Amino acid sequence: MRDFAVLESPATHQARAAEREEAQLVALYRQVVVDVVRTHPVGAYQLFECEQTRGALTRALFVWSHAHSDLGYFQGLNELVTPLFVALLCEQTDGARITPAAVARLSAEQLCAVEARLYDCLDALMGALVPLVDAAASHLHSEHMLVLFDAVLRWAAPRLAENLERKCLCTIQYAFRWCLCLFLRELPLRDALVAWDHIISDRDGPAFGTLTVYIAAAYLLQLAPVLVNLSTEDSVMLLNSPPIRWDSTATTALLDAALALRHAHTAAQKSPAAALPVLPDVPPPQTWYTIVQKAKTLQQQQQQQRKPQQQKQQH
Repeated sequence: MRDFAVLESPATHQARAAEREEAQLVALYRQVVVDVVRTHPVGAYQLFECEQTRGALTRALFVWSHAHSDLGYFQGLNELVTPLFVALLCEQTDGARITPAAVARLSAEQLCAVEARLYDCLDALMGALVPLVDAAASHLHSEHMLVLFDAVLRWAAPRLAENLERKCLCTIQYAFRWCLCLFLRELPLRDALVAWDHIISDRDGPAFGTLTVYIAAAYLLQLAPVLVNLSTEDSVMLLNSPPIRWDSTATTALLDAALALRHAHTAAQKSPAAALPVLPDVPPPQTWYTIVQKAKTLQQQQQQQRKPQQQKQQH
């Protein structure tokens, strides 16, 4: 017997479409909630564990992602809103230290104002990154930044680039995260705010946010004497859990190195004879074992800190 396609009435078709859209929204909301719970910027763990903070981030991220379905939500977007949220909270608390208790004292109107401005700031940030985004090809801004990062690395440290290639370490394995979150995960939140002041106000690069590439490259060059002596496993460990204790001096030195590196790279593109800049001192190679051990210890400590959160999620 010949099969015939079952024709749906317009009402049935609309109902099925509504069901699919609702299922997509539920999946989006669940993903946002999961990532917000995992959001723990260094130096601000307690602030991002309080209910008011998580609620504000969840609503802003969900509404923005739903409104911009062409790009949609991606892991790392939850990280990008953290410095924006803290900066907006500072306005509401008159510059006082931001703590869970300070957030709890804010009125409902103040929190609503923070959420609304957080959405606007996120929209402006992602709008500025649009030239680096190819939504049709599912390409994020970080993938375009990696092209520049790879060129800078091969120019500034060809031996290091070759060493990492021999270990089968591609830039996407370690620098993708640096560029995706504009170097947020590598710095304590207070220092990330300083770095973002430079990144957002920068107008000398080829596109918004590309100063991040030079910050990441300067950061990697500081680890170069250590990395070249490590095995592949230990190199991955060091790149993912660097034992660097950041302070304002170290952050300022990194930013100065990034600006010097960009200036030299720009000059080299115009004149190949241009010299490399003098970057800050790095640990001597013979200390690599100590550094790797510190990295492993730091990673174990971070895992211990995450266990209570994982246990709460399971229950």
